Amino acid sequence: MDGCFEDCADSFGRMSGGMRCGCLSLCLSFVGIIVYIAVAIEGVEPTEYALIRNNINQDISQEDILSGGLHWVGLFSSLIHFPSIHKSIEFSDDANAQQKSLSTRTKEGLELHLHFAF
Repeated sequence: MDGCFEDCADSFGRMSGGMRCGCLSLCLSFVGIIVYIAVAIEGVEPTEYALIRNNINQDISQEDILSGGLHWVGLFSSLIHFPSIHKSIEFSDDANAQQKSLSTRTKEGLELHLHFAF
């Protein structure tokens, strides 16, 4: 491995100034493109929706509602995530309720029946 590194260093040392500059520019451009792509792509879970928010002026794009997957949002944008699954639980005496109403007593001993859904 050391021999390979020395060969590369020798080859780089023998290059002309313009050739070194071009090689270095190409490597830095490649790294910059990889970083840009990594920052500009965001993911949305399969159980979520997302809206694109511009981080500069804080505007939200209402045309694009994104579902699960990877999406190109850009360098100065981010996603606002929302759940796509709505689940409610109802506590009441209704036949369709998931649970019966909750019964408890107050500090004074009065009976209290709670009916609610969330």
